Amino acid sequence: MLGVLSEDDILNIYDVNSKTVLASYPIDGIGRYGRAGFAFSPYGGRLAIPSTSPTGFDILTPAPSLERLSAIAALCAPDMPPPASLDALPAFIAQLDALPEGAIPLACAADLRAVAAALGE
Repeated sequence: MLGVLSEDDILNIYDVNSKTVLASYPIDGIGRYGRAGFAFSPYGGRLAIPSTSPTGFDILTPAPSLERLSAIAALCAPDMPPPASLDALPAFIAQLDALPEGAIPLACAADLRAVAAALGE
């Protein structure tokens, strides 16, 4: 995935392989610091964008899919098979929660949970 911030403060998330837009998010990036940026989490499951919220940013899960969940798992939890269907998400989360501390990086677990939660909504 690749994020591109347009001149009109729309963040477009692209699939770099197919060159298609997966999602678009309006960003309130104009302020005393000028155009603000955005940041992906270490494994690409979450996206921080500027906002007017008290924290100054919102956390989104761009383009959640079983394929995205599988790609993140392959990067940071190769011994943990990703769910084959949406029905298998609860068992996947239970398996993730049962991992001993330090088995996978915290950022990996957070990205996997975020994508799984977005798929379960």
